[in-house]
Parts: sequence; C-alpha cells; structure tokens
Amino acid sequence: MGEIVPHRPVRLLFAAGLLALIFQAVFPAGRGFSQQAGLAEFQVFLPTVSNNYMPLLGSLADGWFLMVDDEHIQSHNLERLYHPFKKYSGNPVIRPDRSWEGHIIQLFGTVLPGFRMWYSSFNPDQGLTQVLYAESPDGVNWSKPAISGATNAIFSGRNANLPSVLHTPHEPGKMFQLMVYQNGDFYGYTSPDGLATTPYPQNPLYTAGSDVAHFYWDEISGRYRGSSKHTVSIFGVDRRTIRLIDSDDFVHWQEQPELFVPDIIDELLYPGLYVNFYGMPIFPAGEQYLGLLWVMKATDQSRQYGKVVVQLATSHDGTGWQREEGNRPAILDTGPPGAWDSGQVYTSSKPVRMGDELWLYYSGCNREHGASLANTNCAIGLAKAGYHRLASLSGNGEILTKPFESNGETLRLNYDGSKGTVQVEVLQDGALIPGYEAADCAPLTANSYDEPITWNGNATLPQGTIQLRFFLQDSALYAFKLGD
Repeated sequence: MGEIVPHRPVRLLFAAGLLALIFQAVFPAGRGFSQQAGLAEFQVFLPTVSNNYMPLLGSLADGWFLMVDDEHIQSHNLERLYHPFKKYSGNPVIRPDRSWEGHIIQLFGTVLPGFRMWYSSFNPDQGLTQVLYAESPDGVNWSKPAISGATNAIFSGRNANLPSVLHTPHEPGKMFQLMVYQNGDFYGYTSPDGLATTPYPQNPLYTAGSDVAHFYWDEISGRYRGSSKHTVSIFGVDRRTIRLIDSDDFVHWQEQPELFVPDIIDELLYPGLYVNFYGMPIFPAGEQYLGLLWVMKATDQSRQYGKVVVQLATSHDGTGWQREEGNRPAILDTGPPGAWDSGQVYTSSKPVRMGDELWLYYSGCNREHGASLANTNCAIGLAKAGYHRLASLSGNGEILTKPFESNGETLRLNYDGSKGTVQVEVLQDGALIPGYEAADCAPLTANSYDEPITWNGNATLPQGTIQLRFFLQDSALYAFKLGD
C-alpha cells in the first residue's frame, strides 16, 4: 500500500465556553462566521454545480468515488490513511540553466498531458519575472524550445508570472486560454496552441486578488472557476486566506463571499506558528474536486518567514470544502535539511495521469519563504502517487455507503487486498439482497486499480436504490465506481 500517514485525533483542550469566546473574539458579529456553527463555518461557497460535463484534456473527472472523505459513507470503523506523493529520485528534473532565468524558477503554473509545461522564472539581478515554456518526451528529460527569439519566454522581456493554461476546445477559436499575473493584476489571453497569444481587449480580467490566483475550466459545472489569495485578520494576526471566484465567460469574474481560512485546529497543531494559505490549485477528480492547499507555517507575525508545504482539501460541489482529518499531514512535504527543496514547495495546477500513477510537478526552494533571494535557489521536481490513491480506508472492518441509485451497472474497485481480502454485499431498504451477500462475492486478494466485482459470476448490480457494504481484512479501499 506504499507509504501511509494515518490521521491521529487532535485533542481539543478547550472547554466549550472558552471555544465560544475565541470564536467571538476572532469573528465578531458581522464578520460572516457564527460561533454556533463552529468549524463548519470555515468553508467556502459557490453556486450549485450543474453537472454539465465537458471533456477536457487530461481530465481526472472519471466518476470514481474516492475515499478522501465520508461524503458517500454512512458509517465505517476503519482508519483513513493519507498517501503522500513520493518524490522522484532524480529530482530536480528542470534546473534554472538559462541566463534569463537567474537562479529561481517556480511552477506556479500548468503541466498538461504530452508533457507541456508553463512555468515562471524570477531573475532578481534583472528584476524580471517571466512565463516560460518547456516540453518533454517522457516527463523526465525536458527541453526549453525557443519561443521568442532565442528564449523560451511566452511574453519575451515582459514581466509575467503565475500562468494558468486552460484547455477550452468548447470555446470557438479558443483552444487554449491563459490567465497571467502582470502589472499587479491578472490578464487573459487566447491561444491556438498555448504559445502564440492574443490579449483580451477587456484586460485586466481579474483585479480583486493579490499576487497568487489559479484559474481552471470546470467540466462538471460548465463554468470557469478559480481561487485567489486574500489577507484578513485571523486570531488577531493578518493571514493569507483563499477566496473562490467563478465566471461564465472567463472575462467577468465574481468573488464568492466566504473565505477558506486557517482554523483552531491549525493553531493547536502548530503552536507558536502562524498558518497561512498561500494558494490552492483546484481540479475535478473522480466525481468531486480536490484542492492542493499551499500551507505556509510562518514563524513571525509579519508572515514573511516560514516553510511552505502542500495539504489536501476536498469538495463534492466546489462550494463546501473539507480539510484532512487528524494531524493534517502534508500530501507533498519539503525535503530534508540541506535538500534542494527543503524550504518551500509549490505545485502545478493539477497532476498528470500516467497509467496507474499521478505525476505531480512542483517547484522547490532550498530556503524558506522570506529568506534572502540572493541565497535562494529554486528548481522543478516530480512526485508520484497511485491513481486515485491519495487516501484510503484501511485495516480490518466494514464500510457502509449511503443509499444511491443503480441502473444495473458493474461495480469496480481500486483497492489493495494483497495482504488480506475484500468482499462486498448489496442491500436494499436495509436488507441483504439474495445472491448479493458477502458469501456470494469471490474474495478479492489482488492489488488492483480497476477490478470488477462479481457475485457467483454475476457482475451486474441490482437496479434501484441500493447500499454497498464492504468487508476489509488487512486491506485498503481507495475508490469504487459504477460502470465501465
């Protein structure tokens, strides 16, 4: 099952009355948070999704039900384990080796299938930030083809940063669209290939955020969406937080009213530090959304110094978001002391699927955020995880799903039963369906990313409203899916 990080209960040592006083002090009347609602109020909200599906290059929205949270689970007595990305042994895969790059390159950008990468460089000697392009035949060996004259810059000689590159073939004449940070705001471009760009006449398109934002086409809702960084006072200290934004046309962006902010659990987990959310790329995955939350653990109230790691956030409608359980382990951590990525890590907009793996490209720096740029070196690396295997319900026990509608599809599992067994039974109106009991299910003992389930040779689920009960013995369930 690979490296695992179990969640461990965090012991909240605050009495209810004290907790209420803290919330009252931090979020007084009119701030948009209520002490009665508690931690649930630390979420963000968007309009309900329309499920207007549109295929997308590199889409990970394939209908699997992931075990990253309990949205579709009625009950279970297993442990949720998180499975961090494992770093490639040959990292970094891209180094700043061009004169115009300086010694700092950052993947505040996009990697698309076919191994096409849009990244940024910052040359402090020249005071120049540029959007650059690289490509690779295998995802490990990268070249930097000339785009503008002799350089691989998309906007040669112009300050530009944070490239969000969207594949939008549903828009006539707009195979790709780019959103780039320039002159203190975000500017939009159309492109036939992601390289030659035409600016939107309405530029700048988004002006309300700060210097970090991510934009994506949501094929589930049929809208443009994004997240931007904002600063507000949390627990008496200014913090970087996340605000969701969306648009019907890529030109006119709406900010949603609620913020996604550090909470009391962060205060307990990291005493003496000031947790900030530096950014959060969001992408549809399975039948839901995942967020790669950039968590900065500042050591000072000015929020300038500290490590940056990546945690996992989850949502099922793009509106309400959940954090990881327990001690909120990093899904991508900094390297050991002295490593090239020991100070900060930042990710691309989403992973790329390579067979049964997710490949996530990230930039790492050898110094913490706020350190002298003269002594900071940043490069780009690769980390891998199993496909749809960022979290599992594992061990010995049972999982009972919530009721859902079946049209007689097949049931497929992403699981690891190589050290035990997995069996499934089907219920209707709370009663077992004859022929679909656990004893009728051939024990699953493989390590498979996509295995169909049969009951006495029958691979078709009953029609109607059903529930599934999984029985795990020394096994892990990562995801399940109805249909092919």
